[in-house]
Amino acid sequence: MLLVSLPRSYDSSVSTLSGASHLTKTKITADSFRAFLLDEYEHRLLREKEDAKPGKDGKAGKDSKDEAFAADAKKKDKDKRKLDCHNCHKKGHMKADC
Repeated sequence: MLLVSLPRSYDSSVSTLSGASHLTKTKITADSFRAFLLDEYEHRLLREKEDAKPGKDGKAGKDSKDEAFAADAKKKDKDKRKLDCHNCHKKGHMKADC
């Protein structure tokens, strides 16, 4: 009953807690539920503080997911003229495009 009363933002955490309880065949006690809520709350506070810190570009809200996407975008910007195909060994394309 208590798990259902939490806000939607807790859905993934509740699902994890519920799944772990089901897999281990243990009941969620009041103490374990309280500890779960406090841990999740503290985690969210730390995340908010991290998100409020300015990133490399000086903007607030820079997180690791944004940095991962930025790194992935840099990989895609490679000049295809310099690539060698691992299939036919010709320049200008990759094996997936061969």
